[in-house]
Amino acid sequence: MKQKTNQLATYGFLGLQLVGLLNSHNIGRFIGEKILSNPKQEAVSKQIDTEKQEQVYSQEDKELVTNILYSEAATEPNARKAIARVILNRVESDKYPSTVKDVIFQKNAFACIGKRNWKQATRQLKRNAYEERVYQECKQDAEDILNGEKLGLNYENKIISFDDIRTKKPKDKYWNSLEKITQIDDMVFYKEKRIK
Repeated sequence: MKQKTNQLATYGFLGLQLVGLLNSHNIGRFIGEKILSNPKQEAVSKQIDTEKQEQVYSQEDKELVTNILYSEAATEPNARKAIARVILNRVESDKYPSTVKDVIFQKNAFACIGKRNWKQATRQLKRNAYEERVYQECKQDAEDILNGEKLGLNYENKIISFDDIRTKKPKDKYWNSLEKITQIDDMVFYKEKRIK
C-alpha cells in the first residue's frame, strides 16, 4: 500500500492509471516511468499546489481602478490607494460582485460615474497637462495596490467603503451597518460592524 501511495504522490491519479495500463499490457514499468517522470513538471505542480494562487488583474481592471481613483480622489493623493483597497476587498467579499468591473459598475457603488471627473478619466472630456499628470499618479497608485502593495492600515483587508466628509451621506441601513476605521485627508474609510 505504501508503494501505491508513493506512486500516487509521484504520478498523480491519471499517471498511476497509465502506469497500471502500461504494466498490464507488458509494455514495461521502465517505459511508463520514463514517460511519466518529468522532474521539472513535478516541481511546478508541487509549487502550484503549495502556493496560494495570486489574483491576476487584466488591463481593463487596471484602467477601471485608475478611473475610479481619478474620479473619486484626484485631489486626495493620500487616500487613493485606500480606495483601490476598497475595490479589491469588495471583490473578495461574498456580499459584492466578484470582479473589479462588476464592483465598480454595481448600482450606486460609486457616485462619480458619469460625472465630470469620470468623463475626464475615460477621455470623454479632454485632460490638461496637470490633469494628465494626476491621472498618471492615479494609474501608478492603482497598479501598486493591484500588484499587492499593503498600506499598513488597521483592518486593511476589511475596508469595504469610504466617504468624502465634504459630502452629506444618507443615514440609511447601509451606512448604519458600517464602522469607521480611519480618516485619510477628507476621506473616511469603513468596515462592516461586528455582529454582536
